[in-house]
Amino acid sequence: MRKSWAFGALVVLNCGQATAADWSFDPRVAVSGVYNDNVRLSDIPADQISVSGADVDAQLRMRGTTPRSFFEVTPRLRSTFYPSERDQEADDQFVRLSTGFSTQRTRTTLDANWSHVTMLGSYFPTASIGGGDVLGQPNPGDGVTQAGARNNARDLIEFTPKFDLELSERHSLEFQLGYLDAAYDIQVPGDTVDFKSKYVRAAYVRRLSTTSRLSLRGAYSTYDPDADATTAAYGMDALWSNQISQTSEWYVRAGLNRAESTPTSTGGSAGWDSGFGGGAGVRWAFEVSQVFVDLEHGLQPSSAGEYVTRDQLRAEWTRRITPMANVSLGARVIAETGASNQSGFQDRTYAAGTLGFDWRWARQWTLIGSYDYSLQKYSNATNNADSNAFRLGIVWEPNLR
Repeated sequence: MRKSWAFGALVVLNCGQATAADWSFDPRVAVSGVYNDNVRLSDIPADQISVSGADVDAQLRMRGTTPRSFFEVTPRLRSTFYPSERDQEADDQFVRLSTGFSTQRTRTTLDANWSHVTMLGSYFPTASIGGGDVLGQPNPGDGVTQAGARNNARDLIEFTPKFDLELSERHSLEFQLGYLDAAYDIQVPGDTVDFKSKYVRAAYVRRLSTTSRLSLRGAYSTYDPDADATTAAYGMDALWSNQISQTSEWYVRAGLNRAESTPTSTGGSAGWDSGFGGGAGVRWAFEVSQVFVDLEHGLQPSSAGEYVTRDQLRAEWTRRITPMANVSLGARVIAETGASNQSGFQDRTYAAGTLGFDWRWARQWTLIGSYDYSLQKYSNATNNADSNAFRLGIVWEPNLR
């Protein structure tokens, strides 16, 4: 698991700095029975594999706070068990870290994520909006890969430090760096290729009111896939956001970006592409329901080893039907097309939908269930690939209030 030692060292270092903090520990364990009629999402009927069995999803959220700082780390394990299809089982590990320190005029934060995911010949993001989903910030590396006959694994590591400086009551500056490294056990040209992506972003922010702000941002990034052209991208945009409360906010973003690729010694392609980049989203809590909708468009790195134009929609609606029961409806759509200088890229579309419920029948115990539908389409494929999955399980959260 490449570079996982560096992430572990960062966690240990921050734990040492937070020893004087007030700590809370929130475990969560979910055990479910599952069925999927096409677990690899193959478009070839002879290659479609149905599985039934169970999965376990366990995490421990640890958070420490002081008057000026916080530290939070969440290790998570997710495993599937299919007695009749052992080759389709997966064991995934995740670690999410967030830490920050504030003074009267500054705020410094660091978000870091590491994951090791078993790919059953493919990688498919789910439709559910999880704790890591942030409005206006789709999870990096959430692209779409081709279904295949061999298992693969992906190690992904991400660091995002940020520094905010308040110049006055209405004016401030923000600086952000980003580093993303994806590595695959098996590299397949045009589908799963190791890559690194880095960016630097600076913004001038003006507060329009106590809740509303306007940001003018400039960014520069590089995308470096193994054995292919290196791409540099830069752009500017304007972001208008309004955070009404901890549970209600919206934003609108629009700008222009340009990407230029340079050939490598192995003969990678060269060229440039430019265009519009932007997005809009809302996260709103009503009396008995919550809504999350986020739409993003722009140039993004991909596991295919090429810069692509990616459109992504994330949406979820949750409604409380009793004080202890909720129903939810979610969707995610990802459409990737090759940039103008990436003529060999196969356009692809992936869509996922979920219909679920949860019923908290005791203080620490919750019954959950869902139906999930997935659809994948490649521009050169004869058939669409789709799957149907069902889940029923229980969740244990001893600190749930």
